[in-house]
Amino acid sequence: MLAGPASVSNPMDPNIYTEMAWETIAKIPQYASKYSTQYCESPLILRALVDDGPTSLAHRILSKAGVSVSQVDTELESYLQKQPKLQNAANPVMGQSL
Repeated sequence: MLAGPASVSNPMDPNIYTEMAWETIAKIPQYASKYSTQYCESPLILRALVDDGPTSLAHRILSKAGVSVSQVDTELESYLQKQPKLQNAANPVMGQSL
């Protein structure tokens, strides 16, 4: 995903990502709000990638690897729904997995 050096001081700098990668990362705060979480973690990136639709690069890669995207979608949604919720999940922050 990174377009520049691996050691980055600001992971939210759009200049270090490809355009497609940044589009996905930019969606994460919306998903954090949807799932009432303050932390932006890797499952939210996967959610954004799966939601990009059947013609997306992520769908093509998963399908080519023999992965059922619909099963990933179902299991991911189940996982996200089971996570602890916050009443006020304003100002999401990057979690440790990112």
